[in-house]
Amino acid sequence: MLMSIEIEGSLGAKREELEPVLDHCGLVGIFSPQDNALFATGLTGLLKMQTRGNDGAGVVAINANHEVVVHKGQGMIPEVFTEEVFEDWGKVRAQTFIYQVRYGTSGEFSQSNVQPFVCTHNSGDVFVVAHNGQFALENHPFEAS
Repeated sequence: MLMSIEIEGSLGAKREELEPVLDHCGLVGIFSPQDNALFATGLTGLLKMQTRGNDGAGVVAINANHEVVVHKGQGMIPEVFTEEVFEDWGKVRAQTFIYQVRYGTSGEFSQSNVQPFVCTHNSGDVFVVAHNGQFALENHPFEAS
C-alpha cells in the first residue's frame, strides 16, 4: 500500500514519503525520575512508528522498586493494545517504559520473537532488550521471555 505523508527533516526541509518504511522495527523509550503513568504517552509515539513493523508490538514497564511488567503480542498495535489493555496499562506507574514494534528480518513469525525481551542473567540480574536489528544468540548466558 502506498501512502503519501509529508516529513519535516532536521533542518526544516520537507519531503514527500511515498511508501511506508517497512524496515528494522521501531523503538520508543520513556524515562522519568519517579514512577508516573506514562503508558499512553509512549503508545502515542509507538503508533507513529507502526509502519516500522506489523509483526508484533510490546511494552515493558519498570518501576522504582525494579518490578517489571510486560505486555506484548503478535499483530498491529490496535490488535495488541486493545481497549482493555489500554485501560489496565493506563494505571501502571513506572520510571521506565520501553516499547517496540517488530518487522521480522530473521526468525519465524511467532510470539517468542516479539519484543521487548525481559532477560535474566546467570547472576540473577534482570534486564530488558529491545533492538532494531538482529542478534546472534549462540552460547548466550541469559534466558529471554
